[in-house]
Amino acid sequence: MNVNTTKNLMAKALMTLGAVLTLTACAVEPALMVNTESKQAVQNYTTFSWVKDDPMFINGDFQPSQEISATLMESIKAELETKGYRFTEERTNADLVVLFSVGANEKIEFKKHPNYFSENARWMSNFQDGDVGEVTEVKVLLAGIAIDIFDREKREAVWYGSAKRKLNTQDEAVNALDSDDLSKSVQVLLTEFPKAS
Repeated sequence: MNVNTTKNLMAKALMTLGAVLTLTACAVEPALMVNTESKQAVQNYTTFSWVKDDPMFINGDFQPSQEISATLMESIKAELETKGYRFTEERTNADLVVLFSVGANEKIEFKKHPNYFSENARWMSNFQDGDVGEVTEVKVLLAGIAIDIFDREKREAVWYGSAKRKLNTQDEAVNALDSDDLSKSVQVLLTEFPKAS
């Protein structure tokens, strides 16, 4: 093999690697939107349990698999235990009870496209005049998990959190409701939950 052939092969390999890296960089996971709200202080709580034997509620147009409940129960339990709370099977003795809902819902959003790219338009005048031009309707999916934690004895909400991703296709919604993705969402979400004292 001569020097020119080797150089050509190396150049092709580098171009292929560059293309692969470019495609990988484009495959960015949709951002996780997290919302949490503390209803009251939690420093006096030490134990938790589930609100019922299967604490998962399904909310939305797409159904997760039945195995997801057990996986998410383990994820939530592990995260709360790292915060210093102790799990008990005896829910009647628990300070806190936990439930969670999983699902994906279709939603319509409206996107505005300014006219400032037309040939005769001046960018600044159209922008300042609020010339929105075309409005298109886009169907999106919001998929994720919500966790509710209650004071068992008072039957009052203590904490609420939700984590969801905005998706573009129904296929993505099915994938977003898989146990690995939802378990990652649980980890991110419960970082916001206060530690036990």
